[in-house]
Amino acid sequence: MSGLEFEKKFVLDTRLADQIKNDLMLRVTKEPPYMVSGIRQYYDKDGDRYRSMFQGDEITFVKEPKKGVKIGTHYSISIEASAIPVSSDFFEEGWIKNKTRRLQKSRFTVPGNHPDQKIMVDFFFSCDHRQPVEFYAIVAEIETMLLPETETLYLDFQLPIYLARYSLLAVNDTDPAMKVFKSANMVDQPENIETVKRAIRQLYE
Repeated sequence: MSGLEFEKKFVLDTRLADQIKNDLMLRVTKEPPYMVSGIRQYYDKDGDRYRSMFQGDEITFVKEPKKGVKIGTHYSISIEASAIPVSSDFFEEGWIKNKTRRLQKSRFTVPGNHPDQKIMVDFFFSCDHRQPVEFYAIVAEIETMLLPETETLYLDFQLPIYLARYSLLAVNDTDPAMKVFKSANMVDQPENIETVKRAIRQLYE
């Protein structure tokens, strides 16, 4: 889907991961567009993003063309083109080649407070298959798209009450100190994970 994407991120409390999951499971459906999905994604040396998404019995592999627009807003703005399908072999080769620029997460997608808004809640975890799984970050993203058919654009980025109570931080896209919470900086590398966990621990203080 091509258009202009507006997005606001919120850092949620990883200590309450089970409660957050339970609240989300009460609100997701088994049919699109509100669902649970498993995501693997990586960034190549040119910064392009590739994603594998598992939803129900279906798995897709795509390149996601996306370019940020910097105009000094507290939320992010991106020009987003339609996803380009890639083969599973192409994706897996890139997954191995870009092992220092990849991440894995579980995603819950639920309705936002306004029409045409959706909320994606991502649980980031390491690919090293530790048991039990430890989430090193939980990030909620409120997203709305400006499309040719859009009649009203909602830029009021507020979490529903059931999620707002878990929020530790509303990420300000203009604050350099908050770049740690950009997905490209949250890749599954020990030093990146520790940086993210340390930043979240500071929010507890």
